[in-house]
Amino acid sequence: MNELVTNAVKYAFPGEAKGTVMVTLKRVPGELRLTVADDGHGLEALSQVRRERRWNQARPLGIIAGDLGIGLGRLAGTLGGPSDGTILVEETRLDGAADRVVLRASHTGLLFSGAVARAAGAFLRTGRF
Repeated sequence: MNELVTNAVKYAFPGEAKGTVMVTLKRVPGELRLTVADDGHGLEALSQVRRERRWNQARPLGIIAGDLGIGLGRLAGTLGGPSDGTILVEETRLDGAADRVVLRASHTGLLFSGAVARAAGAFLRTGRF
């Protein structure tokens, strides 16, 4: 919950931008529904900023993304595309990265995945997944 609100403020209102973040908890049949909403710039504007970034460091960068959208991230509702439950797969693209792989894992599951460990090892050995 803390991360949801922090990210809403951080990304919806960059710089000195002002706005509103609303947190609601509603009981619906068979569940509790937590909603965090804001009236900020929106994901499309944020995704445009991210596309303009580029990896320019001397060492190669390999990106491992997950696409198993389960876990606590589901409390925030749908992310609007394939995700690991917290990060959209599309958000893991970065120009200048040497390679990128999408594995069947949730955000937290990436930490414990044998497939992720094997992919990381391959990248460290060869520079590719």
